[in-house]
Amino acid sequence: MIESKDFTYFLTVFESGEMGLEIGETRLYYNIDGGQLKVLSEFRAGEYYKRHYPDAMSVHTMNLRDSTATIKNILGDFIIEYITSSLVRNYPHFVGSALFTHDEYNNLYNISLELVRKQQEKAKLNTTELTELCSRYRLNPVPVDDDGNSWKANCPSGGHHWIMIAADSWGCGYCKKKGGVEELVNWLEQVKQKHI
Repeated sequence: MIESKDFTYFLTVFESGEMGLEIGETRLYYNIDGGQLKVLSEFRAGEYYKRHYPDAMSVHTMNLRDSTATIKNILGDFIIEYITSSLVRNYPHFVGSALFTHDEYNNLYNISLELVRKQQEKAKLNTTELTELCSRYRLNPVPVDDDGNSWKANCPSGGHHWIMIAADSWGCGYCKKKGGVEELVNWLEQVKQKHI
């Protein structure tokens, strides 16, 4: 069993989703052992999301590239990677830290935003029939990885959630719908008919 007493606390972030919905709080702890950084993540769901997201604990492992780097630099690199991957689904806001000031965190956050922007620009060169269909219907598709193989777009239902798109398939876990181009066109037409 993972126990936070084996790790040292370094950061708390508040996770919010689209339109500022409160998802929950994540506390991060670290341990450096044998050339590896281990980061323990403790997530506590906010009131609204308790029924959707269970509290969770996980460990992220990263090999150390520079044995002379300070702990603060090592954890700064981790935070950039953590924020960059988080921005696909939510927004981690600074709450407090034992190592970083609010301004230092904001600097790391801005570096992450720039990395995501560059990844999305690169990925937009790799569109598919599905992503172009989503663009035509103003579902605002955006890549969620740096090679353009995975995308998200606003759900055609009008709900405040996304459909996930791979090369030739899509799915909405919330609406329990999935398929290819034909199924998406049919669903878009059904939604359109409801609003006429």
